Amino acid sequence: MSKVALSLSTASLLVLAACQTTGNKDYWSDWEAVPKSETVLDWNFSKPTDVLTRRVSHSGTRQEQWSWDDGTVFVTKAGFARHYRIKVDENEFSKHLSEWDSFGKHSPSLSVSDIQETTNRHGRFYFTELKNNDGDDCWVFMQAVKGVVAANYIDSGHPTGFLMGYDCGASRYSSTDFNQFAAGLRYR
Repeated sequence: MSKVALSLSTASLLVLAACQTTGNKDYWSDWEAVPKSETVLDWNFSKPTDVLTRRVSHSGTRQEQWSWDDGTVFVTKAGFARHYRIKVDENEFSKHLSEWDSFGKHSPSLSVSDIQETTNRHGRFYFTELKNNDGDDCWVFMQAVKGVVAANYIDSGHPTGFLMGYDCGASRYSSTDFNQFAAGLRYR
């Protein structure tokens, strides 16, 4: 094989390798702190919270994590003309909950009849009281978020985002405060 053919062959292999590496790259940005005025979730939480966010630059998909001493809220919102295939209902609630290490002991025993439902401007909001692995009483909640379907796109029926969270311990929301949170939930 000639030197030219060998160098062209080597160059094409390098280009191919670069394309495969780039194609498989994780496009998520690093988690970064943001002011509450720039969050997807429009929430004036009374407890001191840390809010972190990350994005996929090419699609506009975004995730947020709100954290405080005894709880967290995770919000994800798909980018333009995208949706999630996740199903959010009372039957799937304990399955999603079991993915959190904090509720591994008690989530398998959760039955559909234990899950309560209320409705807000975004649809059905599912919640229940459950003990975490440390034995603390918690509010655990989840909601699918339907977004606006862009012109010339078909509504798939799948959510464009979802929210999951929990609030535990003696300082958790009262039942009244929790219901007000669910009813007043807003996204930007």
